[in-house]
Amino acid sequence: MKSAPSRLNFYVIMLALIAWFVPWQYFSQLPLFESTSQYTVNVAEFSFLNTLIAPTDAQVITSESSIIAPVSWLPSLKHILTVLLLSGIGLFILRIMLYVKLVKKLQVNSSLYKTSKRSNGIYPIRLTSIGGPAFATGIVNPVIWLTPDMKNREELNSVIEHELTHLQQGDIYWTWLICAIESVFWWNPICLKLARLAKEQLELSCDEKCMRKLKGKYQLDLASLLLSEHEKKSKYNFFTPPLLNIEHSKSFNIQRIKMLNKEKTMKSKHMVMALAALSFSALAAAQIVDENPKNEQHSAQKQPAASNQYNQQLAQLLEVAGDAKSDQPTQLIQTAKNIQKWYANRDVLSGFE
Repeated sequence: MKSAPSRLNFYVIMLALIAWFVPWQYFSQLPLFESTSQYTVNVAEFSFLNTLIAPTDAQVITSESSIIAPVSWLPSLKHILTVLLLSGIGLFILRIMLYVKLVKKLQVNSSLYKTSKRSNGIYPIRLTSIGGPAFATGIVNPVIWLTPDMKNREELNSVIEHELTHLQQGDIYWTWLICAIESVFWWNPICLKLARLAKEQLELSCDEKCMRKLKGKYQLDLASLLLSEHEKKSKYNFFTPPLLNIEHSKSFNIQRIKMLNKEKTMKSKHMVMALAALSFSALAAAQIVDENPKNEQHSAQKQPAASNQYNQQLAQLLEVAGDAKSDQPTQLIQTAKNIQKWYANRDVLSGFE
């Protein structure tokens, strides 16, 4: 997919990000899967359990003092994940508050430069000394922000076109969605990696569209701006609100300039590769929980019906283990002795029984 358009790569990465919100573990509980055996494992197939099920006399607990109560003060995995998710939601709310505060500050310390009319709206362009050379904000009322010295630079038209393209494509909404995901899953390095890649593909897709419109001028202007000493360098802070900002790492800016030399067009092979990758991923996920249920049903049909001896032994086991859910230690000890006695005295069964 390296030769595919960046927008297609962006959508594939976003699917991978959004997939973290899908409760895959509950799919087996849907009515579609209730009557199937594809989510179960037949433990009787493991022969080594025959030597582990029956305890010896030395293994049977005969004293109440030897029963160790479970440690209750240790948090469960469910509780840990709940705390992490709640802290992530709190982080997202914090970033929203910082964003609102930043926009208010920008409005106070700015002046209107001009407005740009496009097919989908009118976008004001304002001058401010806060922030980088160019960035865009606003979900309801989008605004493009420039530093005062940017209006005298030769790259001005390309920079404005870049930010306008972001707003026309709705990249501000995608940016906030990425912000929400990386905030909620701040503890997940895979999500953070995918979020960073998604932002990069968002920038590359904007560059590709501007390149098709402005041709070589955009390439020269972008290279001049990204490699200029004039550009302010600022380390990315995870707590800052998401902005459509032209500032990026040095390595990625070099990559952006190189990518402009490569013409990328949407081809059928790119769509086929993307669909094939998603299909194989879904097939692999299904294979984890499904080991050819047709063969299992076919083998189950070949197995003979259970004998009377098997049914009698099963009934005896259920009877002696009737108090296995008791809360009384003495009753549990007695139940364990009964099960051991039943196992020692029962007749050996043959075949799958």
